[in-house]
Amino acid sequence: MSECYAICIENLYSTDPDKRYLMCTALKGAQKGLVIDAQGNINWKNTEVEGLELCISGDDRLILYLETPFKDTLTVSRGGRSVTAEQKKPVVLLDGDEIYSTSFHYRLHIHGKVNYSNEPSYFTQSSQSSAGKKAATAAVFALTAMMGTSCTGSGSDTKKPEKEKIEVRDQPPSIAPDPEPPKPKEEKKDNNDMKGTEDISSVNVPENKVGASINPPIEVRHAPPVVAPPPMKPPMKPDDKKPMKPPKKPDKDKNGGKNSR
Repeated sequence: MSECYAICIENLYSTDPDKRYLMCTALKGAQKGLVIDAQGNINWKNTEVEGLELCISGDDRLILYLETPFKDTLTVSRGGRSVTAEQKKPVVLLDGDEIYSTSFHYRLHIHGKVNYSNEPSYFTQSSQSSAGKKAATAAVFALTAMMGTSCTGSGSDTKKPEKEKIEVRDQPPSIAPDPEPPKPKEEKKDNNDMKGTEDISSVNVPENKVGASINPPIEVRHAPPVVAPPPMKPPMKPDDKKPMKPPKKPDKDKNGGKNSR
């Protein structure tokens, strides 16, 4: 999810220490997350409530935003400077800024970015044991050391509100798109059982033929076929030749070929 801001809203009218600091998270963009109505009630993700919204802009600034006109005069003060919040005129807030109207007076403490959002809850210590108080105090000091600022605004890197003008913008805060999740890495398949076979990965198969057997391409040649001559018989060896016999002469009778009578 997009980063949120951990903030505390200090109620300057409260006399109860357990109801003085409300721990909250401000969401990205002009969405109904943290809303303070005209009576000073702090609402969380209630789309039916109208009031001032505390949210985070695309450039990671805490913003006071009024989607609809506020029912009373709403003022943002900073070290002697003050502006009146107007409808759809976002006001950039700093650590230690105060916002007030007829029904409430709050001081804001910005602790830093977090990657979660929680429903508002009060920071209380009166009902804890001594060990619980020490643990809670240690947690507060650890958060202060990590974020560089505390609910008293005493961090060394904390911007001094009295040295900066109150910035009022003309455009409502927009929600920055969440980064795309990384694509899963493809696992390399072991093709040891395919060794010695022909690689057919480069053969393109039409989509309508997926699953069909892959046949080799048809070969077309440019010359007619040539008939090879029959193999010649090996010549006869001289030893294999036998002498020819002379023809037989006709036999003559003993009387010189004349018959006796």
